[in-house]
Amino acid sequence: GTTPISLYYSINNGIDWTLIVEGEANDGSYMWTVPSEEVVFVTTFDLNTDEALVRLDATDLAGHVVSDESDDVFTIDSTAPLVEDFDYSDDEINEDDVGEYLDLEITYSGGDVDTSVLPTVSFDPAMDDTFVDCYGWWDISDTFMYTCTIADDDEDAMVYVSIEGAQDLAGNVQESATDEDALWVDTEAPEVETITADPDPTNGDVEITVDFTEEMDTTGDYPDVSLSLYADDSVYSSSDGGSWYDADTWVENFDYVSGDYYSGDTVDVSVSEGSDLIGNALIPGDGTFVLDNVAPSGYDAYFYAGYFVGMENQYDVSFTYVGAEVGTLYYFTLMDQDGSLVEGSAEVMSTMEEVTGIDASGLADGELLLSFWLVDDAGNEGDTVYDVTQKDTTVPSVVEITTSEDAGYGNGFIAESEVDDLDTEVLEGSFWVWVSYDESMNAAFEPMVSFDPSL
Repeated sequence: GTTPISLYYSINNGIDWTLIVEGEANDGSYMWTVPSEEVVFVTTFDLNTDEALVRLDATDLAGHVVSDESDDVFTIDSTAPLVEDFDYSDDEINEDDVGEYLDLEITYSGGDVDTSVLPTVSFDPAMDDTFVDCYGWWDISDTFMYTCTIADDDEDAMVYVSIEGAQDLAGNVQESATDEDALWVDTEAPEVETITADPDPTNGDVEITVDFTEEMDTTGDYPDVSLSLYADDSVYSSSDGGSWYDADTWVENFDYVSGDYYSGDTVDVSVSEGSDLIGNALIPGDGTFVLDNVAPSGYDAYFYAGYFVGMENQYDVSFTYVGAEVGTLYYFTLMDQDGSLVEGSAEVMSTMEEVTGIDASGLADGELLLSFWLVDDAGNEGDTVYDVTQKDTTVPSVVEITTSEDAGYGNGFIAESEVDDLDTEVLEGSFWVWVSYDESMNAAFEPMVSFDPSL
C-alpha cells in the first residue's frame, strides 16, 4: 500500500497550486469544502474560476511520489446572485390604481439562476391589505416577475421592496436586497379637516380658512369654496380668489354683497375640488358660520330720579340699564363738561342690571353726561343712549342768619304779652331764625340750629 496522500487545487489551469490537505489516509475518498474566497496579497475576492484543477500526490513506503490531475478543468462559482435592478409598473400608487396590478420586475446579474427556486418578496411596511393576491415567477433566467392586485385600504406610506432567497445553478443563495428607492403608496383621499370663519358670528365680510387632513397639490386645481344662505349663493362673493397659506391650509376672503339684514342666520360653506400630492381627489366637506348684521336695540340707561354725585358717593357712582340683549357687551362713558371721562365695559348678564362702582372722583363738579351702547358678538353696535346727572362735591356755606328780633319784632317774639297771677310778664309765641345758604339745598334734610347759651 501507499501512505499518505496530499491533495491540491489550482484556479489557473495548473500554473499555481494550493494545498487542500496533506498526510491524509488513502481510503478512497475525501470531502472537500470548496473555499468561497481567495486572498491576493491583503485583498479578499470571491473565489470564481472556470480553470480549476485538482491534483493528488501519493507517497509510497519507499518515499516515491506519484501524482495525478483531474482530466479537465471545472468551474468554481462562489458568487451568489446579485440584484441589479428593481423596476415597477407604477412607483406612485393612488386611489385611481385600486383594482389594477402592481408589477415588479427584478433583474439579477452574475450568471443564470436556478429557476426552480422562487425568491421571497416583502414590503416594509407590510402591505398585506393593500397588495393582495401576490405571486411571482421567473420570466427568463435572470429576471423575476412579481404581481399584486392593489386594494383600497386607505394606506399612506413610503414602501420599500426587498427580495431574498434566489439561488444560482451552483447553489449560492442570494442575500436580502432592498431597493433604495421607495414606492409611494397613498390610497387615502384627502378630506376637509376644519372650516373656520373669522369672525364668527360676522356682520358682513368674512375670512374662510380650510384645513385639510394632508398636504395638497398647490400647483393643481385649487379648492372651490362656496357660501350660501338659504340656498342663495349670491349673498357672498370671493374678494381675492383665495390662496394657499401652507400646503394643507387654504384661505379665502368673501365680501357680503346682499344688502339684506339677517339676525343670527346660518351660512353654509362647502369645499370641493383639489387633490393631494399623489393625485387623490378631495372628499368634499362643509361647515357653517353665523351672519348677524342687526344691531342691538330697545335698551336704555339712566340715573334714578333725583340722583346726584356728591362727596360721599363720587367713588361709587351707579346707573341702571334695561332692555339689554343678554350676551352682548355694554360700553359706557361718564364725561364732565371739561371733556374728562371715565369708561367701562362688561358682558350683559341680564336684561336689567345696576352698574355700580364707577369712580367719578376725577371728574369736575357740574353736569355729568352718561353715554351707553351695546355691541353684539358679530360686532354690530347699537345706538348710544344718554342721561345726565349733577356732581357737586362743594360743602354749602351759610351766607346770613337772621332772627325775628333782627326782623323788627322787638323782643324777638312774635306774640301778644300778658301778665300771669304773679304779675310776671310772659311772652308767648315763636322765635324765628332765617338761615341763607350760597346754593340750593336738599329740602329732605333739615339743618340743625343751636343757641348759645341754650334756650
